Amino acid sequence: MKPMEWLSWFALGAVMLVRTVQAMETPTIDGPEIVATGRLAVYRLPEDLVTSPPQWLVIGPSDECFQVCDGGRTLCFASPVAGRYVLVAAAAKDNAVLLLRKDIQVGDQGPEPGPPPGPRPPEPRPPSWAEWAAAKAKESVTAEGLGDAKSVAAALRAVVKAIDEKKIVTPRFAREQVRAMVRANLRTVEAMRRWEAFSLALDEVLDAEAAAGRVAKLDDYRRIWLEIAEGLERLSL
Repeated sequence: MKPMEWLSWFALGAVMLVRTVQAMETPTIDGPEIVATGRLAVYRLPEDLVTSPPQWLVIGPSDECFQVCDGGRTLCFASPVAGRYVLVAAAAKDNAVLLLRKDIQVGDQGPEPGPPPGPRPPEPRPPSWAEWAAAKAKESVTAEGLGDAKSVAAALRAVVKAIDEKKIVTPRFAREQVRAMVRANLRTVEAMRRWEAFSLALDEVLDAEAAAGRVAKLDDYRRIWLEIAEGLERLSL
């Protein structure tokens, strides 16, 4: 075979191969990839896939958001729930079953998540625990509840006395005893509720002090509770 004849046959074969590949390309679902929340979007299959009724499946945050019509060739979609959805259609072509897929986004995707927050900086140390206690009590306890300030202070002093007598030797047990003594001195559920916000605030600030390494030993807690007792007792003067 002459070189020119060989090239002609090669070119003809290449054209036929390209046409064969194009004919074998998988059909696609026609329709938008981004849909506004609650807006209607229409998706269609090629006409040569409707020899038998196609079957549709919608996967996403909402299930009841579509209606199939036009003999199965068309899917009408609208969802009030934003997120990623996947449309899947099963159809027949040339005695073969095809699975077609289309990914769509309903609504905004939202910003990319940023880096995780770093460690929380330690809270500043109160300039005076007595001042902190008086200010926090006025802020978080009702006027009626402030009448029990001396009872709360007495509970703190009772725990300090138990520390001095070596009846309490660990910070954890000391903090548990503070809670128990405060409840015992307040007596009623109503009185305990009035001081609940103050107790939570005290636990939070002590946790912050411990996390910052400024409070670790039992003597540290003893000193703080004495100052807080002094601040609460001033409220009754």
